[in-house]
Amino acid sequence: MVLIKQHAAASTLVAGGLFVISGSWQMAAASLVSGVLVDVDHTVEYAVEHGISWDFKRFLHLVYEAKYKRVFYLLHGWEWLAVGLIAVSATGWTAWGSGLLVGYGQHLLLDQFGNRGTFWSYSLLWRWKQGFDHGRCFPARADDLTDTG
Repeated sequence: MVLIKQHAAASTLVAGGLFVISGSWQMAAASLVSGVLVDVDHTVEYAVEHGISWDFKRFLHLVYEAKYKRVFYLLHGWEWLAVGLIAVSATGWTAWGSGLLVGYGQHLLLDQFGNRGTFWSYSLLWRWKQGFDHGRCFPARADDLTDTG
C-alpha cells in the first residue's frame, strides 16, 4: 500500500526534477503540493464508514490499510487527469497548472502501480459503475476488509 510518506518522497523528487528542468519554483511547488494532497479525498471513506474522529493514528491505519467497504476516492481518477490536460492546455500551460498536473499524474501512477488494484481501479467512472464497492474495485484487497482495528 502506498503511504503518505512515499507520496511525499516521490513528490519531492518529481518537484526537484521539475525545478531543475524548468527553473520554475511555481511549477515545482504546485507539483509537490498536488502530489501529496490528492489523498485528502480519503477522508470521505473514513467518515462514511467510521464517522468523524480526531484520532489521526486510527484514521491513517484505517485509510491506508483500506479498512472500509466502499471506495469513493473522488479525486483519484484518470478522468480528472484528462480534464486537467484540457484545462491546462486551454489556459496556456501556466507553471502552476502544469505543476499541478504533473504532481497529480505522478500520484495516480504511484497508486496505480503501488496498490493492489485492477487496470480500472483508478477510474472514477468505473468505480461508480461498481457501486464504489471496495471488493469489486480492489479484489486483491478484499481480505483486508475484515480487520477494522
